[in-house]
Amino acid sequence: MYDNRTNYTLDQVPIIENVQNTKELLSLTNDKDDEKIFGFCYEIGLATRELIKDSKFASTMVALAKENPIPVVYLMDLEQDAPEYFRIINENLAEKNLSLEYIKENMTHRPILPNPEFPETAELEHYEPAIFIPNLKQVDTDKQVLLSPKVVTDGDKNPELEDYIVTWYYTEAGDLREILVSEETSLKTTNPLFIIDNAQRFEKNQIVLGGDSQVEPPRDNNITEDRSIIRFDSKELKIKTGYRYEPTAKS
Repeated sequence: MYDNRTNYTLDQVPIIENVQNTKELLSLTNDKDDEKIFGFCYEIGLATRELIKDSKFASTMVALAKENPIPVVYLMDLEQDAPEYFRIINENLAEKNLSLEYIKENMTHRPILPNPEFPETAELEHYEPAIFIPNLKQVDTDKQVLLSPKVVTDGDKNPELEDYIVTWYYTEAGDLREILVSEETSLKTTNPLFIIDNAQRFEKNQIVLGGDSQVEPPRDNNITEDRSIIRFDSKELKIKTGYRYEPTAKS
């Protein structure tokens, strides 16, 4: 079924076993919409996990991410761009009575602390499921994929693991490993790092700015000077992702 890779190298990826309870980390928030979105990302991660054994899946996701102005693959686009993977993910989600269509429809967040002086801060935020690839510029698709369901560690229990994310990979023998990956590792490694994410859709005529670096959109001679400028950063993860909510109440 899968086009298996031959390179199982882990490039600059320290093996830090996850000693925290992943299911408990999912509910590490006082915001029910946050918890809902974390749960959706986790379930998509489970539904996608077997696919990271397929080297064609990795190269397809990387190629699609490079077509977008931010380093993401919008999973709803797979229905047209990679229908076989769309079908497999949906079939796996169906075992939990879920689908990508259902998740997209319900991947919303109601701000809990809107500013009354700015009515737009009270508007319901709409997201869609995506795969975020923070190290897109240097990925080597021949290497094995690291997949994160976007579960963040509890830094209160272990400050040394603040802002690490739960991540999966398969060994050459086919064994599943669960480790923790830091921001530093995510930006150094050449292993494709796929983070299941909730993203907003940006069009190709928009400039996307990151916290300490700029993500350049594809060059287009038709882009005019009134392009939108959009922040693309995260307070939840220091690695730049589409979601900007803290997983705990301490924020």
